Amino acid sequence: MDQPTFGAHLRVWRKANNLTQEQLAVKISVSQSAITDWESGGSRPAPAALVALADEMGVHPRELTALPTKVEEPAVAIEKAG
Repeated sequence: MDQPTFGAHLRVWRKANNLTQEQLAVKISVSQSAITDWESGGSRPAPAALVALADEMGVHPRELTALPTKVEEPAVAIEKAG
């Protein structure tokens, strides 16, 4: 299984904070296309932008590489074949 990318994590964090790409871009003073590029894996934010992202999400910059705990993943039931 592939490890989620920074962009995938950023998308989850953004959505967990109920922000559109445009809203997040305005809040951290970057273009919406920068957010799109980061989320799609085209590039990564500069250190100053990473700090701004983390501040906006209320986390340490390191945490942006992990999924937020407030987003619950669906439980998967596994049944034994009997």
